[in-house]
Amino acid sequence: MDNLDILTPPEVLKPEFSFMDRLSPEEQNLISKLKDKTQKQVAQELSMTQGAISARVSKINKKLKFICEVESIDTSKLEEELGKFFTKLGVDIIVYMKQTTSQSRTADIINEKYGLKNNPEKMTQVKIKYRFEKCLSELRNLEKNFPELKKYLQLLMLIKSNLYMFQKWRKNGNGA
Repeated sequence: MDNLDILTPPEVLKPEFSFMDRLSPEEQNLISKLKDKTQKQVAQELSMTQGAISARVSKINKKLKFICEVESIDTSKLEEELGKFFTKLGVDIIVYMKQTTSQSRTADIINEKYGLKNNPEKMTQVKIKYRFEKCLSELRNLEKNFPELKKYLQLLMLIKSNLYMFQKWRKNGNGA
């Protein structure tokens, strides 16, 4: 595990917690290689620097921590509790942002679900951003009177600060 330097919070070690499917194939491959090789060995094998490997490991650490925090919120409970305060569309936007961290991907899912693909009123990245921000603002106000909503407010703030967490690396190694 020394070669990996990957976070292993207790949540990741639970059998029902499947984080590998949330990592890109490149990240999964890197974790696999680092199980029995040093960062320097893997860097040589991939024609990269050890620093580049270290940066990727750091990014994986951040992603795993984010996944643990996001997955600690049960989606069905989120839908049930926030459904009391938000429209179905608002709840769907929150849920899909939780799943994807991507405004454009969330827009695609919403358009598909609501049959808006060829509609002039279809959702766009900008519209999702606006509605997500609006949900965040409304939740800030609601939380003052309903302290049990604090965990959802924290979730939305976490998502906002980690947009596009699940996008894949570009070929040159930078985040997409």
